[in-house]
Amino acid sequence: MTPSTKLGELLLEADVITVENLQRALDVQLDSGERLGSVLLRLELVDAALLASTLARQLGVEAVDLQAERPTPEALGVLTREQAYRLGCIPLRLAADELAVAFMDPCDDEGVSEVARAAGRQVRRLVAPQTAIYTAIMRHYPPEGTRGH
Repeated sequence: MTPSTKLGELLLEADVITVENLQRALDVQLDSGERLGSVLLRLELVDAALLASTLARQLGVEAVDLQAERPTPEALGVLTREQAYRLGCIPLRLAADELAVAFMDPCDDEGVSEVARAAGRQVRRLVAPQTAIYTAIMRHYPPEGTRGH
């Protein structure tokens, strides 16, 4: 799974950003090392919903709104907070044969395989912006070394 069209190109085609704004974001990205989507959000050039839907279109997977979607305790139990943070994902729903997981990079086959091994089942790849993933991890996982309630 690899993106066929670049995120910036998709946003330009949709006429949601200008060439100048894209270049500004790319310059910031070059200096900061951040993902382009994170830069676009930080510069307030796109909102999270637009970014998620564009990433979904780019990558051919379903987008998920992590402010509306609450992970189940069973799904969260598949990964530790450290694993979720390192892999850039958050498990959402566990079914008999599948675990739905929001990834910042659903094209990371190695990370998806690691989640599948931990879950002992197939992984359904979803996408969400990097900032939404990390916010959800902070919200739904207790800090390392503490017990959940």
